[in-house]
Amino acid sequence: MSSIKDKIESHQSLFEGKMSLYEDLMLLAESDCEQSSIDNVVSDYLVVLSDLRNRKNLASLSPSTHDSEESITLTQLDIECSRANRYQQELSIVNVTIDGIESANLPEDEVINTIEDAIKSMIRKPDYVGRIESSELLILLPSTPSNFSEVVINKIEAHLLEMKSTYHWKIDINYCLTNYIHWEEYDLTIKRLKHGIIKGKRDQSAIVHI
Repeated sequence: MSSIKDKIESHQSLFEGKMSLYEDLMLLAESDCEQSSIDNVVSDYLVVLSDLRNRKNLASLSPSTHDSEESITLTQLDIECSRANRYQQELSIVNVTIDGIESANLPEDEVINTIEDAIKSMIRKPDYVGRIESSELLILLPSTPSNFSEVVINKIEAHLLEMKSTYHWKIDINYCLTNYIHWEEYDLTIKRLKHGIIKGKRDQSAIVHI
């Protein structure tokens, strides 16, 4: 009983403007009903409330790009985070930042599109890659722990190094990795992601692993 009440209390911020629902669920947790059934009901409510909050955050992250690829990518992020919450699955998120593009045969946007297509060809069908900013890609790896995600990044990095040599590109590519924390707000996930560089440079110093 106490564990269900603890779960509700730990997610009290989700009930902003819905305190009557919060109180009802707390009373339910104290009832004589079967605990597994109560836990399922509480978990379902928390998923719905988390989805509502994250969709509000989704709009604030990309207020003027509702028809853009960035909006599509953030919507996919919303879907995968919701699925991770509902089924208590792991979700690895990788940010690929592409800087200093100098290519004699392709404009910058086409270089990024070519890199995106290359990554798509290397990941699983349930995975996703899409543009999040003009020179950044977001890779979503559902049901994937971070140690396996690093293996995926190493393979992508090796392939893109070959492409750089083949196409004579002069570009810098940084890879940032984080694991989604269940019930976390998107803005916190994105902030943690920006600091999760595992390959690349920070403050002009090489980063091997964090």
